[in-house]
Amino acid sequence: MKFIAGIFKVLSVIVYAVIIVCLLLAVPIPFGFRPVVVLSGSMEPDYPVGSILYYKSAEFEEIKEGEVITFDMGDDSLATHRVIGKDETAQSFETKGDNNPSPDQNPVTYDRIAGKATEFAIPYAGFFTSYVQNIPVFAAMFAVLI
Repeated sequence: MKFIAGIFKVLSVIVYAVIIVCLLLAVPIPFGFRPVVVLSGSMEPDYPVGSILYYKSAEFEEIKEGEVITFDMGDDSLATHRVIGKDETAQSFETKGDNNPSPDQNPVTYDRIAGKATEFAIPYAGFFTSYVQNIPVFAAMFAVLI
């Protein structure tokens, strides 16, 4: 019986550590920064696959060539690419993934911009958060705490 109680104590410590990490990853949110998980290698090496990066809304005028933006791909998914051109008249941007051989096919209009990305990413944190969000994993953590 003591063995099982010991296992649950260890598991409880792990669950509390997971909760603390999740809370730390959420710290920028009240300051207007939104997290996004990097799903492809188009922006490597600056933003490796599985990283979390943060973006914050920005006015059209605030976004400059060379900066990185996060935008709606049109299918309810987000992409993060570098601005390589800006059209003031059409209020759109030409973008390209740093690791892609050519620019993106279509310009990104300002109404599709989610925000300007920060210059840093937290490696592997996206894998961690995706795993923790699985219903069975979440249920198991909840059961350990109870």
